[in-house]
Amino acid sequence: MGSVATHAPTGFGAGVLKTNDEVVIDNARFLPEREGLLPFPVTGKPRDHVRVVLGPQQQFFAPATIEQFLTTNFTLSSEYDRMGVKLIGAKLSIEGALDMPSQALPRGSVQVPGHGDPLILLSDHQTTGGYPKIAVTIGADQDGFCQLRPRQSVRFTAIAPEDAIIAARSRAKAENAYLERLRRRTNA
Repeated sequence: MGSVATHAPTGFGAGVLKTNDEVVIDNARFLPEREGLLPFPVTGKPRDHVRVVLGPQQQFFAPATIEQFLTTNFTLSSEYDRMGVKLIGAKLSIEGALDMPSQALPRGSVQVPGHGDPLILLSDHQTTGGYPKIAVTIGADQDGFCQLRPRQSVRFTAIAPEDAIIAARSRAKAENAYLERLRRRTNA
């Protein structure tokens, strides 16, 4: 398809850029109708307050641990890539034996491994996993969450699944309005 993109973990593609590499752009052309600033999409603004739907494995967490998750400020660690990010803060304890089978993992899952530091799975996450998920970040907040950088803090608020659906619809409406503004601008 003509792509020159690279998947960094595997090296598949055109290769990973290194210091002193040169990038050559062939056949560049100036399009006056595309000149100027692009409006920043509201959906991409950094979010230090992220909404989650609790579960699906709440049985592995005491009510006090869930409360701790929802009332603690967590810091994004430097262990951060397109697969996920490890959070630093209160250690979340798991109740009982950890003997669950691997299950499907949606983007935004908040897994809690044995060490107690939550992991939020991002775009290139694995497809299955066996750590319990205390919550899943809602889709409407995920892009904004991904704009945070290591050492920034984040806090979580639980909402009902129905409210997550309303937020998704609202976000879709905002994205469509943003794209329409861009279309009108480039067609002017």
